[in-house]
Amino acid sequence: MVMTDKEFFDKLEQQPELKNRFKEMLSISTNSGKELITLADEAEYRVIEQVRKLGQELLQGWANKESSRVSGNVAVQMLNANRHVKKNSGGTPPTEK
Repeated sequence: MVMTDKEFFDKLEQQPELKNRFKEMLSISTNSGKELITLADEAEYRVIEQVRKLGQELLQGWANKESSRVSGNVAVQMLNANRHVKKNSGGTPPTEK
């Protein structure tokens, strides 16, 4: 399922670090950054650097969400688990004859 532009921009607003990364990449592609890029090798290097950072940020965000999800599931499972504990009873006392 492909998301609409509105859905994309709404999700992007929720993740400002990704939004900033895309802005950096756009400034490289339009050569509108702080420094003028005059060599193709330099532009390529900057784009590769931004893509690597983007990948790291995406995977870190995914890992954080997945970790929260899994730990939440474990907490629920622990609450629902039957606890096996040693009985405190020493048995029934012997009867006298």
